[in-house]
Amino acid sequence: MQLQSDEEFSRFLQRRARLNEQLDTDRIEIDSWLEKHLEGDVTVVELGLLEGLLQVRSKHLNELAALDESFMDHLVDLLSAQSPSGDR
Repeated sequence: MQLQSDEEFSRFLQRRARLNEQLDTDRIEIDSWLEKHLEGDVTVVELGLLEGLLQVRSKHLNELAALDESFMDHLVDLLSAQSPSGDR
């Protein structure tokens, strides 16, 4: 199976890179929040901010997992198309 010429593979790589960049940003923002509040009082508003940051990270993690699953399905389809019997 040749992936270099597969458009879906190129899209997967681009979307994966974008999601990983977003996850890096999420980590930096969460780490910053944690550092800022390491020794001090936390308000309800600040807890809400952390909750929002964690929800965004969860969303990005879910998107990455769905992307991985979708790409694996695509690879199985490609492989089964190459198989003489069409077996998966």
